[in-house]
Formats: sequence, C-alpha cells, structure tokens
Amino acid sequence: MNRIYFISDLHLDKKYDNSSDKFFDPKQSKRDRFIDLLKQHKDDTIIVMGDFYNDYLESIKIIKEIDDMGIHGFWTFGNHEWLEHAAQKISGPKESTREEFEIIEKAMYDLGKQCKNFKLLATGIVENIRDYVIIGDIGWTSFKDNNDSVHTNYEYDWKEDWDFEWVKEQNKKWIAFANKVLQENKKVIIATHYPMYFPGQISSGRFAGATEEYILYWFSKNGLIYSNEHEIVFLHGHTHDQSLAKGHYTNPIGRKGNSFPLKLQEIEIK
Repeated sequence: MNRIYFISDLHLDKKYDNSSDKFFDPKQSKRDRFIDLLKQHKDDTIIVMGDFYNDYLESIKIIKEIDDMGIHGFWTFGNHEWLEHAAQKISGPKESTREEFEIIEKAMYDLGKQCKNFKLLATGIVENIRDYVIIGDIGWTSFKDNNDSVHTNYEYDWKEDWDFEWVKEQNKKWIAFANKVLQENKKVIIATHYPMYFPGQISSGRFAGATEEYILYWFSKNGLIYSNEHEIVFLHGHTHDQSLAKGHYTNPIGRKGNSFPLKLQEIEIK
C-alpha cells in the first residue's frame, strides 16, 4: 500500500540555505530540491496545500510539471497564490481586487481540469484516498472576530478596493460544500491551507488556550458540523507549526520559510 505524505508553504521563491537538510546542496535551488524529493516518492500520494509561490502563475507552472512527472496526489492554493497576488496586483494596475480574484479562480479550476495525476482540491471537488473521501480548499474564513466585525488589522486591509465581501462569500460556499460532504460521509480528510476546526483545547505552542469555538489563526467560528461518529483527518498549512492536536497535522516547515530541512510529513490513516 502506498504511503500518504503532505507538505505546505513551500515558498519556492525564497532562498533555501539550510544545511540541516542532509540532502542540502548549496548549488541547488529550493525548487529543484523539491522536485528531487518528489521523485523519491513516485509510488506514494503527495498532498501540497498551497503557497508554492507568491505568484499564482509560477505556482501553475510547477503544478503542471508535477502532474507531467506522474506524481499522484492533490494540491490547493494558499493565501500567497490567492491573496498576495491580488493584493500586489501582479497582473497590472487595471484590475480591481474582485477581478483579480475571479481571474485566479478561473485559472485554478482550468488547471484542475487539465491535471490527470496531481489533482486540484477546491470547493465542489470530492476525491478519494483508500476508503476516505478527501476535500480541500484554501479554507476560506469570513475574517470576522467574535463580534462579527471584519478584522481591521488583517494584512491586506490597506488595499483601497480590497473585497472582503467576495472572500466571505467564498467562505460560505466552502463551508456549505464541506458540511454536505460530512453529512454524506463518515471518513473524511479535510486539507485546507488555513487551519480549520480544532477539537478541545490546545495546551501548548502559539495557539495555547484556543478551544473548539475558534478557527485557529483567525479566531472566528468556521461552521463545520460533524460528530464523534466521524473519522476526520485535518491537514493544515499557513501557520508553519508542527502538529497541534490529535487527528490534526500541520506543515513541517520553518516559520521563516527557509530555516528547515525540506521534507514530507507522513499521514497515518487506516
């Protein structure tokens, strides 16, 4: 039986200079090192949950390359494909943030239709691993705090035309889709770039004290509905932290994006 691995927040446009990686080669780029790593796991399932690059166009290129290599697995976009790109207006000054979002969304789904081996996880798409179904997305949040007001300190709210309403609408679509899948299936892998629901209280780490009432990082309720009858495995990215709770895996990546041995984290499911 093949193994299942995941990784997130590669940030392949950042310098890779950590000699703690036993395969470290100072002449090799982080991108090439990652491709070499994938070649060692051609018989396994690989899940990559976003933040390949700051530019979604560069992310599309490497996703195509991975698919053409015959690597079997799944991918999502992260905030650096969606939000960084839109905030920076990489495609030019004429598009509004909403138009940028819609351009990225279309490109993402179009790429997903092209990929035969390395498949897109996004709202509306259900795939299978063994006897689990797997769903995923960036894991949109509503960007609300406990008073139902938009976070004013969010990193992109300086954008004059930043479209919170579009983002909140994507959150509603994602949660409605995920809850439908949870109603119909008891064994589910939920792979999102943003951390989702954590059962119980987190006892240590950056999020010590957070409870099931909160979606971590944004600290707002996310609306997922499930019970003890479910067997759910959560895969998270974004926070650059290690595993925080039973049944939850986070990406094994250093906080600064380059201070880590580049490796895949194995997921254990029955």
